[in-house]
Amino acid sequence: MTKEDEMKERIQEMQQMQQHLEQLQEQQAMVEQQLEDLAMSSNGLEEFEKLSAGDEVLFPVSNGIFAKATLQNPSKLLVNIGAQAIVDKTPEQAKKILQDQFGELQELHQKIVGRLQAFMMQAQALDAQLQGMAK
Repeated sequence: MTKEDEMKERIQEMQQMQQHLEQLQEQQAMVEQQLEDLAMSSNGLEEFEKLSAGDEVLFPVSNGIFAKATLQNPSKLLVNIGAQAIVDKTPEQAKKILQDQFGELQELHQKIVGRLQAFMMQAQALDAQLQGMAK
């Protein structure tokens, strides 16, 4: 293989790495957004726990559209568990579900960050290799 062919091959490898890095960065951003959403949900549950039966609350109908409602039973929440199945949960149980999801997402985030770092190191090594070939 000629030096020129080897350089072309390394450049293609670098481009593939760049694409993979971009995909990992997109995944990282999505997971960070989900973590932020879960944190906001957890804060909302903490505020919900301060409410009592008969308290007036704003019920979200759509983005930016609310209806006033009266809370009947603050010790019971309806939680979607998937496949359009809804079950009764206490606020504590709902918080536990959110905490578990948060933990799983944090673990996934750490894996993505680790893969990003490994790929960046590989890309730097490949770049150094290309620099050496160009001389």
